[in-house]
Amino acid sequence: MPPPAATRVLLAAVIALVSAGVAAAQTPLAPDPLAPVHSTGNPPIWKPFVGAHGSIDDDGQMDAGGAYLGVFKDLVPSIVGIGVAGELYTGADRDRAGIQGGARFFFEFRPIGFKYGWDYDFRSGQAEKMYSLSLPMRRGGIFGRGTQLRIDWIPDRGRTWNVGVMIPLEPNSGRTRPSKTLQSVIVSGPPRR
Repeated sequence: MPPPAATRVLLAAVIALVSAGVAAAQTPLAPDPLAPVHSTGNPPIWKPFVGAHGSIDDDGQMDAGGAYLGVFKDLVPSIVGIGVAGELYTGADRDRAGIQGGARFFFEFRPIGFKYGWDYDFRSGQAEKMYSLSLPMRRGGIFGRGTQLRIDWIPDRGRTWNVGVMIPLEPNSGRTRPSKTLQSVIVSGPPRR
């Protein structure tokens, strides 16, 4: 025996409402549904950077200054942040005449900003171990564009410390997330008496 007409109409209305609810739940809410979505794409394979530093010797004196140009390459998927980096540097030293330079090679663990590697000085022909720490200090970088405070320590070269700024040259560095994380919230409570 077929269901009465009222039951069929009620069943059709319930199915229509549930279908509309499911369709609405799957539709993303956007300010402008016709606005194009901006994609940052895949991260680059080679991640170049530049920087500048001042050197402090074991006596606490500002000893030298310099600049460097380098590149980082991931060894595992980019989101993990483990890779190798190489850089060339040049600078001037208060104790030695002329321009000096060298090359550095690091193993890098980006999630904590730590690097371990070697610094090869072209003038002396010696390679010394080196430790480095790169910290953004705030979201988006110190000066924006992903700039980071970089501190290097070369224990075998008179316990030299290099302190400076590293600037990533990747196109989206420091720009993919807003620098402000707090939003103002209006909380309404019970009415005042």
